[in-house]
Amino acid sequence: MKVILSSTIVSATADLYCPSVDDLTVAYCNNATANDCPVLMNQGWTISRGGGAASKSAFNLNGGYVEFDMDLSETGDGVNANIYTISPPKFELDHFNKTLDYCDGQGSAGSSGFCMEIDWVEANGNCGGATTIHTVAGPGSQECTAWGCATDYKFNGKTQFHMRIEYDEDGVMTTLRNGEVMSGFNPDPSSTSAWSDIKTNHEERGAVIYSSEWVGWVPVSDCGSSGSDDDLQGSSYTISNLIVSGSVVQGPVPASCGPAPSAPPAPTPAPTPTTTPTPTPPTPTPSPQPTPAPPAGGKCCWGGCSGDCHSDTYCDASENQCSDNCSGQWCAASFEVVV
Repeated sequence: MKVILSSTIVSATADLYCPSVDDLTVAYCNNATANDCPVLMNQGWTISRGGGAASKSAFNLNGGYVEFDMDLSETGDGVNANIYTISPPKFELDHFNKTLDYCDGQGSAGSSGFCMEIDWVEANGNCGGATTIHTVAGPGSQECTAWGCATDYKFNGKTQFHMRIEYDEDGVMTTLRNGEVMSGFNPDPSSTSAWSDIKTNHEERGAVIYSSEWVGWVPVSDCGSSGSDDDLQGSSYTISNLIVSGSVVQGPVPASCGPAPSAPPAPTPAPTPTTTPTPTPPTPTPSPQPTPAPPAGGKCCWGGCSGDCHSDTYCDASENQCSDNCSGQWCAASFEVVV
């Protein structure tokens, strides 16, 4: 197994990972029994009645993205079901361990409990959610502090959706839910140090993908306040089809996504048989038509019937042709003509 332990800056050249079960870890279980632990699967997990799951690796996501499907249809009212990233300074083991490495945006400045936290989705049951950036320790509204640069939204009955979180090479983040860009962050991250903080943290520490379900605080007040432990016990949610485009900064290198199946080759068309063209028979040379004899009824003459009455096949053919087309005089056969 290839493991990366260095916290030095890593190239942002992105690889495409589809984490397997072995690339994920149970962060914690809600209770001691196995039934209350998150269920890991290839490219995702299901968390029921509380608990947490995470990637074993930390990724540089600059110039890359993460996408996944989130199903909140069985998430209880007032339950916080989430997926986010944290950036621990250095893993104590060869992979992320929640007990040894966990930190987030609520920790105190200068303490090991603080590190960058990017909440991709933090849901209040299946009613609504928030996307929040925490890059600076402590309270305040001038930066993306523990209070966060946040935007919230309602799910409007769509409890299953596709998420895609993109980062450019400068750490600028774009979050899309079902293809719609999440906007309206307050404070505006572009007016703070957030993007440069994200860029630096991704390069030097990487981002662990972390997900948990709990009660105690929820966003989107219109969706109601935090639920009870009874709400949590009846709640679950699922992350699936997780894909990471990035590079590994800490931890094991996860499974790569296989190449997309290629389309089957088009069938080779049967050869078209070559046929020998049938030669066109030569056009026969027409036999010369005999000059018809002047009709028995008359003859065409010029200068009167006693004038020029030389033989002319066309003019002698009929009286009309003689007079109309040949400007002659039609002379009846009873006339004696000079030829």
